Amino acid sequence: PAFIPVAALIDIARRNGGEAPMVLFHGNDIWSLPRWQRWALRRRRLPVLTVSSFSAGALVGAGLGVARLIPPALSADRFELLRSVARCRPAVDVSTPAVLSVFRLEDAPGKGGEVLVEAAGRLRGRWPGLSLVLAGRGPIPEALRAMGSSRPWLQVVESPTDAELAELYRRACLFVLATRTRAGRRCAYGEGFGIVLAEAQLAGVPVVGPASGGSGDAFVDRYTGRRVSDESPGALAAVMAEMLESATVLASYGAHAADWAKLTFDPVAFGSRLEQTLFGAPSRGQRRRSPGATEAGNGSSTTSSSSGWADADST
Repeated sequence: PAFIPVAALIDIARRNGGEAPMVLFHGNDIWSLPRWQRWALRRRRLPVLTVSSFSAGALVGAGLGVARLIPPALSADRFELLRSVARCRPAVDVSTPAVLSVFRLEDAPGKGGEVLVEAAGRLRGRWPGLSLVLAGRGPIPEALRAMGSSRPWLQVVESPTDAELAELYRRACLFVLATRTRAGRRCAYGEGFGIVLAEAQLAGVPVVGPASGGSGDAFVDRYTGRRVSDESPGALAAVMAEMLESATVLASYGAHAADWAKLTFDPVAFGSRLEQTLFGAPSRGQRRRSPGATEAGNGSSTTSSSSGWADADST
């Protein structure tokens, strides 16, 4: 969106019926978009791309047109690294459950960090051995650092390497992303997609996704994980408790997650999907089926097909 003025100028300068420049939206940039940029998009009728069906709906609601979907991607190396994690995970132990969340640490309020800490604290009465790890790109905000220092069961990991993050996924028996949705130019946050949900599932970790936002495209509710009913600590704790009650249930969710993510976020399929979206349908000799390919607003269900490193950022 920061390049909307540039795209508008390029569009004005087009000659001989060239293609209009496309504008890619992720999530927060939709809800906090200044009015003049909305005007520029409407005026020039620039084509828009976005990462999830939820974000596509937000674009339609803002009068910015029907978007084509390009979910975020993982590199082939990262895809294979997380798949290898799924193959060497330890047996699920619900007596000492390890819960993980990954996001930019400075974004903790919007990513529901405090809500997750409170929900995990409530569960420690039932699971005294429960531990929670919050990991992501630093720096660590003072509020988050204070929470960690007063709770021995809470660990905040700043800027883990790829290998360190892969090890955190391997140890986790449950991954939670509790992002909150708020619109407004001054304070806007929400989940455009939630690529860390894809990472966790590739590693064989069952997930709990946020109550709203684009993460509905990133996992399958009641198959690879669960969606919470609202953004309260109580609702989050209830869903986490339901999943942690049974090692068999967790293992089943994890196995489904690994299989589904392997098919859905395959890098080769993503490359084919991206080429088709940006440059049109391939020739008949090159045509191949890409799982989950769709266009928002065509009445079909959306199953995202992509892959990508979130840089400890789940949007």
